[in-house]
Amino acid sequence: MKSVYISGPYTVPTKEQRNKNIAVAEKAAMRLMSKGFAVFCPHTMTGGWEECGKFSYEDFLTLDFYWLLRCDAIYMLPGWENSRGAKMEHMLAKARGIPIRYATESSAAEPQPAAGSDS
Repeated sequence: MKSVYISGPYTVPTKEQRNKNIAVAEKAAMRLMSKGFAVFCPHTMTGGWEECGKFSYEDFLTLDFYWLLRCDAIYMLPGWENSRGAKMEHMLAKARGIPIRYATESSAAEPQPAAGSDS
């Protein structure tokens, strides 16, 4: 079984927007799991934890990077290019040679290489 790390926007100005980002990630994770992937989705694992005030942004990045480095691939959700954390995850995956797959706006069901991707 191949493992996939879900990466995409999370931090946004409103709870409503955050919940939408979590829902998009959750949908992608469920679809990938139904295709036989072992999925790690930080959106659903730690969603809302920032509200307790015990963890910093850097704490979440440290945890995210830990899990990313243990996955066989990373799956970039739409809008990742506008997310500071997702861009860092993308750079780490690229630097470590972890295959990168990109979701499209219309479907997050199946990982697709980007045009010109070396993965």
